[in-house]
Amino acid sequence: MNITNDLTHAQVKLLTGAEVAIACMVYKDVDPDGEPITEADVYDQRLMDEASWPERDDRCGCCGARIIYACMAVELATMRGFYLGRTCAHHIENLAMMDSVQALSLKRRAQATHRIAALIRDRPRLAPFIEWAQTSGEGNIAGDIVARYGEGRSMSYKQGRLLVRLHRQSLAHDERKAKWAEEKANAPALVEGRQEIEGVILKIEERDSDWGIQFKMTVKMDNGNVLWGTLPSAVSSADRGDRIAFTATVQVSDRDENFGFIRRPSKARLVQPATDDN
Repeated sequence: MNITNDLTHAQVKLLTGAEVAIACMVYKDVDPDGEPITEADVYDQRLMDEASWPERDDRCGCCGARIIYACMAVELATMRGFYLGRTCAHHIENLAMMDSVQALSLKRRAQATHRIAALIRDRPRLAPFIEWAQTSGEGNIAGDIVARYGEGRSMSYKQGRLLVRLHRQSLAHDERKAKWAEEKANAPALVEGRQEIEGVILKIEERDSDWGIQFKMTVKMDNGNVLWGTLPSAVSSADRGDRIAFTATVQVSDRDENFGFIRRPSKARLVQPATDDN
């Protein structure tokens, strides 16, 4: 929302820190082709939404000079917003100002966002996979590939193909999780005691114990129930997705009637190696 009675430079210079709140720190610039580049750290979304802002967003409200790094400030009494350059921010007593670390971070993020947007325009077939990678979370290979491109590295043809493959794997993983959740919702309560068990290995993990390294497995039974316990030595070469059968004592979890622990597994055998459907 814009208003006609924007704060004058003289009015801004008379403000004190008690009369002003910072709603956002922002970096604004243009690339060599004249395209705008913007990045912001919003501190108070309510102020951003409720304050009125001047039409020009590239000029300092204190001196009128063009600004790249700015504080988006609000005069609390009137909810009139104004843009304030880092240098002119010193004119307002006790005002929190943008430091050099914040400024550099905003600039780098803006440049990365702009660079990735240009990649999407240049390689539109990769667009959905790049956008997915950006939301896949920290430490994800796909997200790292895109983030490194934003930092200035190249993206090879092989890396593009890897994004596509990782996206397909993620979709398949989500489908499996949804299927397992549905199966668990319809699963009967686990029965405790010694019994024969058959199911698919969901995960195998290595644990360090007082008795040395042990391998634990998570097994999903055909009825949707899930069991956890020691991987039997008779199927020590088994892997995720393999179907195995064994005899064990089941103890039901006190938190989940469809999850249990196995004790003293025996008579284990591999029923079927992993398939793409597991």
